[in-house]
Amino acid sequence: MTTAHDPMQKEMAREKKEERKHEAEYEKQAAKEHNAAQKQATGTHSYTTTNVTGHRTGTGGI
Repeated sequence: MTTAHDPMQKEMAREKKEERKHEAEYEKQAAKEHNAAQKQATGTHSYTTTNVTGHRTGTGGI
């Protein structure tokens, strides 16, 4: 972990962290909306975080 002692660097790091956090929330919401649209369109329960319908994420039973 890198530490910044300079107040300007700390503020820049904090802003960068907040930006990444907001981006992750945006992507999460987009995936949620995509999944809802797929469910409504197909009547199935196929969830994705990669926009590849029908493929599970993770290792499953491997």
